[in-house]
Amino acid sequence: MGELGEVPNQLQSFRVQDAKCYCCNHSHIHPHSGESLPCDRQLVYETFKKWWSAGAEEGSEQHLERFNTLVRQRVAPKVARGLGIALPFHYVVYMAVFCMVPWLSDFIALWAETRDHRAAVSMWSLRHFIAWGIVGVALLFALRMCVWLWKLGSRIEKRLDSRWCAVFIVAPLSFFGVCALWLPIGISLAATPEDNPLPVFLFIAAIAITALVWRAPKWQEPLPSKQPSPHVFQRKEDNATFSI
Repeated sequence: MGELGEVPNQLQSFRVQDAKCYCCNHSHIHPHSGESLPCDRQLVYETFKKWWSAGAEEGSEQHLERFNTLVRQRVAPKVARGLGIALPFHYVVYMAVFCMVPWLSDFIALWAETRDHRAAVSMWSLRHFIAWGIVGVALLFALRMCVWLWKLGSRIEKRLDSRWCAVFIVAPLSFFGVCALWLPIGISLAATPEDNPLPVFLFIAAIAITALVWRAPKWQEPLPSKQPSPHVFQRKEDNATFSI
């Protein structure tokens, strides 16, 4: 999460001129075979020049600055917004539902064994259904809360310069958050008679809280600037792998 948090800042200062390539790092000679290597940087630059400034003066970096602007204006905002999603909701639902399915047979067996059809039996069925369904609700709540805690832990690690401190702070928050949702329902199921509707109301409240948590505004860093860098730096030495 810490590395993902750095992506918007990297996009904000993106310059293709600062990209580096493997071939230049090895003086355009293959380190094992000794064969000559074509320059990846030169090929990319020539392609940009064909696209945007075929008639530009020799030595001009107009096509490179135009590419930099394109990355900042179109690519960077989309990437930054995508970072705020973190967990696709429908995949999380699939995971939560399939984790619960094996235990559904226990509830069906208990319900089938009951021969009494009074109103209390209907409440009894709801209470046993809640005992089964709270697992999925708590899982959805925990996964969404974990995204916030991961980002919080990343900030704590940077501020305190200690990953262990971040773990000892964030882990209890995750545990107590899930307990705050699950324990009231578990205690009410154990402490109230089988015709008491209190667990049903608490279960509905837990569903509402989970829905609000997933619909809450996504916590993300400010979007990268759409303005190109005002400074044009001299091209750096090429001494690493090529990356854009």
